Amino acid sequence: MVLAISHKIKTLRKENSMTLEQLAELTDSNKSYLWELENPKSGKKPINPSIQKIKLIADAFAVSIGFLIDNEENEIALEKETLFSRYKKLSPEDQKRIDDMIVAWSQ
Repeated sequence: MVLAISHKIKTLRKENSMTLEQLAELTDSNKSYLWELENPKSGKKPINPSIQKIKLIADAFAVSIGFLIDNEENEIALEKETLFSRYKKLSPEDQKRIDDMIVAWSQ
């Protein structure tokens, strides 16, 4: 659960152009707590937020608690993010080929 929620919080915060300070204020947290929650370190015991804290964070982004803690949804999002990252590194010509294939498949 921790990796799913970490990625989702960071992504939602950035998508909403929100600083750690702003999120901390909305969730009655401190900036360092949220930073550690967003950036779990390997080898270090990750923060395990309470359900109350998860609810405050979900409310701040107008999403459900289930969305934040759903690992399967997070895995799909990571796969899409990785795919898009690869796409952005392609040449414009290769991007056009991919775009053309998607249009052909969706008809």
